[in-house]
Amino acid sequence: CKSTNPVDAESLRIQNQRLAALVDVAPCGFCTFDNNGIVETWNAACERIFGVSAAQAVGNALPVNLDGDRQEFGGFRSLLLAGEAFTDIETVRRKADGTFVNLSMSAAPLKDSGGMVQGAMATFVDISERKRREEEHQQFVSLVEKNADFIAILDLDAKPLYLNESGRRLVGLDPIASVLELDSSNFYSPTSRLRFDGEVVPAAIKRGSWEGELQLRHNDGGQDIDVRGSVFMVRHSENDRPLCLAASFRDITQQKQDEESLRRRDVLLVAVAAATNRLIQNTLPLAGIHEALEIIGRATQADRAFALCLNDEAGGSSTLPDCEWRASDGALGALAQERQIPPAWRKAFAAGEAIHGPLASFPAEERHALEEHGVVAILMIPILIEGRLWGLIGFHDSQRMCAWSDAELSILLALAGSIGSAIARSQSEANLRFLNEELAESLKWQATMAAELEKSSRAAETANTVKSEFLANMSHEIRTPMTAIIGYSDLLLETDVTADEKAGYITSIRQNGRHLLELINDILDLSKIEAGKMQVEQIECSLSGIVADVASMIRSRATDKGLEFRVHYPAPLPKHVRTDPTRLRQILINLLGNSIKFTERGSITLEVQVLPPADPIALQESRLRVVVRDTGIGMTPEQMRRLFGAFAQADSSTTRRFGGTGLGLHICKRLAGMLGGDLSVESIHGQGSAFALDIGCGPISTDYEVESASELMAPVAQPAVDLIPVAPIRGRVLLAEDGLDNQRLISMYVRKAGAEIEVVGNGRLAVERALAAQETGTAFDVILMDIQMPEMDGYAAVGELRRLGYAVPVIALTAHAMPEDRARCLACGFTDFATKPINRRLLVEMIAKHSALTAAGDTPPTMRSDFEGQSDMQELLDIYVSELPAVVTELQQLLKMQDETGLASALHRIKGTTGSYGFTGLSRFATCAETSLREHGDLAKVASEVEALIQAIQSVERFPREKDVHGH
Repeated sequence: CKSTNPVDAESLRIQNQRLAALVDVAPCGFCTFDNNGIVETWNAACERIFGVSAAQAVGNALPVNLDGDRQEFGGFRSLLLAGEAFTDIETVRRKADGTFVNLSMSAAPLKDSGGMVQGAMATFVDISERKRREEEHQQFVSLVEKNADFIAILDLDAKPLYLNESGRRLVGLDPIASVLELDSSNFYSPTSRLRFDGEVVPAAIKRGSWEGELQLRHNDGGQDIDVRGSVFMVRHSENDRPLCLAASFRDITQQKQDEESLRRRDVLLVAVAAATNRLIQNTLPLAGIHEALEIIGRATQADRAFALCLNDEAGGSSTLPDCEWRASDGALGALAQERQIPPAWRKAFAAGEAIHGPLASFPAEERHALEEHGVVAILMIPILIEGRLWGLIGFHDSQRMCAWSDAELSILLALAGSIGSAIARSQSEANLRFLNEELAESLKWQATMAAELEKSSRAAETANTVKSEFLANMSHEIRTPMTAIIGYSDLLLETDVTADEKAGYITSIRQNGRHLLELINDILDLSKIEAGKMQVEQIECSLSGIVADVASMIRSRATDKGLEFRVHYPAPLPKHVRTDPTRLRQILINLLGNSIKFTERGSITLEVQVLPPADPIALQESRLRVVVRDTGIGMTPEQMRRLFGAFAQADSSTTRRFGGTGLGLHICKRLAGMLGGDLSVESIHGQGSAFALDIGCGPISTDYEVESASELMAPVAQPAVDLIPVAPIRGRVLLAEDGLDNQRLISMYVRKAGAEIEVVGNGRLAVERALAAQETGTAFDVILMDIQMPEMDGYAAVGELRRLGYAVPVIALTAHAMPEDRARCLACGFTDFATKPINRRLLVEMIAKHSALTAAGDTPPTMRSDFEGQSDMQELLDIYVSELPAVVTELQQLLKMQDETGLASALHRIKGTTGSYGFTGLSRFATCAETSLREHGDLAKVASEVEALIQAIQSVERFPREKDVHGH
């Protein structure tokens, strides 16, 4: 608007300024543009939403990322030019950085005083978060709604707020009926309703949860439904305020019926056994039948049990008077019921079939006579003698609509057979014994099956409990470090973080990351042990080196906690033993770590002793005995009994107080067995514990390293991790990785090592870029390729490259660390295999090993032991380093003679000894060469890796040169 009045013009200018300021701070995006789409106004919210500054937008056409579907937006513009407005149009638009944002868009034309459209204004509201929450909510609702269990949400007064589809179906509630109009009494039987209000809800509110069994009530049929489940309190995630109650139940009606059927069957089995025993003990069949009827009548809870003879042609001892038993007075007397048996029933009896069920299910002519006597349900079992119908035993109920299971019918048919045998006993005693033995075997089998079922049920419940506890522990162990990692990562993003704070945050992130990696390694170890794929080695290694290595890692942890840490040798220690150094080190670290965790004050002692064989003549091996003693909390006998079980700790309070999953000691116990020994424990509650590892260590010599009967190791420094320099590299590397964080991290590793790197986001792009670079004469020297990527994974990508004859080394990057994963990668065409999380030093060494990227003229870095500078290890290191020239000579001679067997043995030995003396880099070189020799069996392919090992050995600090050897 314009005004010729200076006062009005100034007032208008101020109003426009205020309006512009208001628009600029508005939370929603606001812009105006003329009829040609030229932006006139572009507020701060627009800048934030689209990533386009006002300077870039104003005076230019609407940004491309606003157009999206040009045809659609053209339609919107036509509406605006025609004077029409639109509101709350939800759409997706591309931002300046290429990402997408969900928007709610509204626009209206801007007209002059004559009503002509001069442009338009538009508002944009970022609804991405709302959309995400809606999707999460929909997923949650779908998960709950489609759950097979009864799931309900109740307010704190137990009034229903929500009931899922399965719950509605279970209680017979109309799918469209409103749950809010119901009361919880609509769900439960009267007894369960009283219990729910008086016990369940108070328990859930007071303790947080309740578990148990209840009975629901079907709204239409009125029948009771047995359920088992839980009711628990739902609290606010931020202030812990109680919000509502949630109930989850599973229908166990059939299970209860099955249990009741099993119970009735067991009772009947016992009764039939007793009745049969009476039939056998009584020499008079009639007396035995009388007693059997009473026993079975009481067991079946029938109102009347009787035996009726239907064979009028039977003579002699086979003819017996009818007899019965009544529950009302227990009296036995003559049967008054006339033998009015329908012909169809008699035919079924002759065929050995039973007649049973509620009378209401029979035709009127068959039930009339029995109904006159008040009978509502019957069971009649035929008695056959030598295949011919003799009579029947019957059961009448006047109160219950009783139904009989097949198992019960089978048992009673067996009883009828026993009665028939008793009747015919005078004719064939031998036949009677046979039938009784057969019945006894059947009863024994039934009892055995029942016992096995009970045993299996208990085992399943125990396994489920263990699994639940393990999953809870796993959740705690994973979520705790993840909370620290995410939290400190967020803090690093803040702008006011000091250098010291940043270092502390990074240290915490790294410590928690390593904790997660240790947890994953424990789970992988356990899975390999359970699958029988865990392998142990028996190689010659330095026991003192292993002990010193472990002590150097443990001592600082003990010192930080204020504990004294001692290493004690009760006897001279041999220079070498034969065992698996990696698994021995793993066991010792776990035992010492546990002692530190459970010891608040006092000391930790590591005792190491090698015992000679008890009978050298019998070629028995020496035994290594290691005892870890602490002055910690100790254990009770019951706690020690459970200690070495999978996923177990002393008790649940131990987990809550000290953390851990209970995997470590179970794995150590299994590893001790695989090393030819055992792991045991002695403990006194409140005073401390002693864990004893006893394993075989092969024959030993008298060449001792530690001669003193008692020697304490001096404090040692924690070796630096991954800070030993590696040879600089040059050249070009292609990285195929879809994770942005991994792209940044690996690129930084490679660039800091000195090489160029190019990054693509999937396997298809990696294939295209590798081939294109080769065609232009700028081929990459090595490719790093992730396994799991979109569009084309690493397996498919390397397969395509190899199919096209591409020979550049390709190294697999994967989180799958099992041996079979490595084998699969090599079989698909990968040159080597690196596991995540990526070890910086190992990755650069692997790139240098498989390519010609080591810079010409670069001096290889000096190789140092992790124990360098530790006074207690220096003498041993000096001796070992002085022997390295002989190792180099041996490798060179084996290569020259093409001795694959000797070379494999030497590499295996070097891998173990170098690791024991802290030369982890040398151990990795030896491992690579050994693995290649084992998998390829081709010395020509392995020679370069052995040469790399030789060069690495010669780069060891204080490696004796020729002048040193000869004294020049």
